[in-house]
Amino acid sequence: LCMLCGGFYWGQYLTIWYGNLGEEIERLIVRFDHSPWPPFQWAVIFLLYFFPIAVFLSRSIKERPRALLVIASLILIANWLYQFVEIAPAIWEEHAPPLGIVELSVTLGFIGAVGLCWLAYAKLVPLVPATQEPPRL
Repeated sequence: LCMLCGGFYWGQYLTIWYGNLGEEIERLIVRFDHSPWPPFQWAVIFLLYFFPIAVFLSRSIKERPRALLVIASLILIANWLYQFVEIAPAIWEEHAPPLGIVELSVTLGFIGAVGLCWLAYAKLVPLVPATQEPPRL
């Protein structure tokens, strides 16, 4: 999935580059060239595309559930950062990135809402069929 998303991102970049689409290149210039966004953009590219590919080449990592939990958490954080880098530069004009208590509260609020929806679903639908034992980790 990370390779597919990376391919989509690269395909979008190539279309903008070879199509010489000046109105589209501005969003890339802001994210790669104007402070404070380049470290965030490069972190997204590394954590979302290159890191999972390099890590998942190892068979032993894929056999350890705790290691997979850490890697999946990093990928989820990178997905959040990707959305942040896509939206924030378009609406933020100051030189410091808008990372504060408000952004953290909104993120935690959405995580809580997803958790509550999952709990409501788990009450209605059994997670493991009654005839099957749950897997032991």
